[in-house]
Amino acid sequence: MTLEHSTNSRHAAAEYLAAAVLGVAAMAAVQTGVAGLAGNDSYYHLKMAQMLPSHGFIHAFPWLHWTIFRDQFVSHHHGFHTLLAPLVWIAERIGATPELAGKAAICLGMGVSAALLVLVLRARGVEHRLWWVLLLCCAPWHFWLRMSYLRAPIVALPLLVLAVWLVVRHRPLLLAFVAFVFAQVYGGVVLMPLVTLAFVGGALVCGDGLRKALICLAASVAGIGAGLILNPHFPHNLVFLKTQLFDTGLGGARDIGTEWRPFESWFLLKLSAALAAVWLVALLRRLTQPRRADPYEIGLLLLNLAFLILTIKSRRFVEYWPVFALINAADMGRFLVSERAPATERQRTRLRRVGAALLAVLIAGVSVTSLRHARSELRVKHNHAAIEQAMAFLQSHSEPGSLVFTDDWDVFPVLFYYNIYNHYIVGLDPVFTSKPYPTLWERYRIITRGQSPRDLPHAMNNEKNPRVTLADIGREFAASYVFVADDHPDFYKQLTTDSAQFERIYPPLAESAGEDRQPAVALFAVRRD
Repeated sequence: MTLEHSTNSRHAAAEYLAAAVLGVAAMAAVQTGVAGLAGNDSYYHLKMAQMLPSHGFIHAFPWLHWTIFRDQFVSHHHGFHTLLAPLVWIAERIGATPELAGKAAICLGMGVSAALLVLVLRARGVEHRLWWVLLLCCAPWHFWLRMSYLRAPIVALPLLVLAVWLVVRHRPLLLAFVAFVFAQVYGGVVLMPLVTLAFVGGALVCGDGLRKALICLAASVAGIGAGLILNPHFPHNLVFLKTQLFDTGLGGARDIGTEWRPFESWFLLKLSAALAAVWLVALLRRLTQPRRADPYEIGLLLLNLAFLILTIKSRRFVEYWPVFALINAADMGRFLVSERAPATERQRTRLRRVGAALLAVLIAGVSVTSLRHARSELRVKHNHAAIEQAMAFLQSHSEPGSLVFTDDWDVFPVLFYYNIYNHYIVGLDPVFTSKPYPTLWERYRIITRGQSPRDLPHAMNNEKNPRVTLADIGREFAASYVFVADDHPDFYKQLTTDSAQFERIYPPLAESAGEDRQPAVALFAVRRD
């Protein structure tokens, strides 16, 4: 190894480390916004990782009784849970909370993404790469918010960025392996071939490099295919793939989660203003250059546009688009430096220093604003201390596996985290209930909104019992208990006034005599005839 090569290797390692530290530090700053984990789904993933050593890969999920998962469960995040499990195990062994392990995983994911961003930029010959990592902090605050949740995208994003590098360096075998891993980690497997397909488009536009691009596309498809087949849930995962992509995702109906809905146009424009400005400056400057674009430059542009379209369609893709927009801008930004430099070296040095100082101030201002906004938007929706106490009470006062009627579908992950002794009605996504049990889901909507008694919609009135009442909780849902938080006051009021069918068991009425407001969480027992 030559001295020059050794020096370059040390410089590259230092650059990757610096980028990783910046990514970790930025995400850690956001994570200080909440004591625990933000986002209800974070607690589902944390619990699944915690259960993995004792339960293995679960093939039936009795904890969600009235869903497609009760008898046949497909975990499309089992690889993510496998990666997360060691961190949870370590946290528990050193006396830390599993939530701390989750926060560490989130920060680590962003650090790896930042380091891989540098890797791609080095492959494309981009200079001043750490400046582009700093510009990542100027990404839309919604990007930082969503990446602050303990979810599979914290691993999926760096895998997609790594895939870009493998295409640029033409490493099809490694690309196939990364695609295989991606299929284990994340259910949105179509994103990996999308990366390679963009570079096929770039090759077609430029009329060059098509063979290499097609080999990479074939490698990514082969890796994904192998990942779907060599899967602990095969072949049921193939059936679930349609449900995930179209029923709960881009083709979902009114009951899909908010994350699948689009942003308002004006909100998205304001959200992306800083990133759009960076990208437009790079584009306009690039258009003044006579250099012919290569297939990878066009491929990065197409990849950026593809994720932008997905983001316009569904807000959850803001988890990915800003990073690929930044890579595209940096790639075009290779030509930002003017060839008409000042006459003397002293003038050039002075200009670089002034420019760097102004850019640093601008980036710092936008970055702090974006990260602070994301931090302020982190929310813990429910009172976790109250839920933990209520679940402990329920576990000690109920039969194992007894069914709990919850006041909303999205509270399940938190209840599941604190109590796997009991089972629950619905959770993870409304479609998992509304698809197999449409009438039951409509009853659930009416009851939890405090709108009963009421008839089912006319299209469902062919039921033997079209009238929806609170009695359905025990009769139709076969629930033994009801959980209700203070964000459902109408439902709570109905339960408290129907003492013939429901008895509040937590907090005990004797301990809250004269209370003038609804408790943070309450449990009711369903009286049997």
